Amino acid sequence: MDSELRLVHGSLETASAHLRGDGTDYAAALRRLRQRGDAASWGDDGLLRPLVTAYSECTAIALAAYTHMSDLMGSTGDALALSSRRVSDVNEATVQDIGDLTDTSWV
Repeated sequence: MDSELRLVHGSLETASAHLRGDGTDYAAALRRLRQRGDAASWGDDGLLRPLVTAYSECTAIALAAYTHMSDLMGSTGDALALSSRRVSDVNEATVQDIGDLTDTSWV
């Protein structure tokens, strides 16, 4: 079975930059949601207390999960850029090593 892995380094670096940017935008949106506050600011007179409490807990859990997703987006973008850089470095080293093997000036 013949298979190849081809990486287009420019595309990977562009994709990683976009992913990091998306993670930053996502984090900014979450900060705006946090600044709004929770349901406790509704001015409830006590009748809706169970609903307000449940809503506040759900909001806090969702924001924690979304924050984790934002962090993952940024770290995945960083990992893409790092893997592209490492593969590029290995390719350059391999080309250099092959060049050294074919050098016959020492003969």
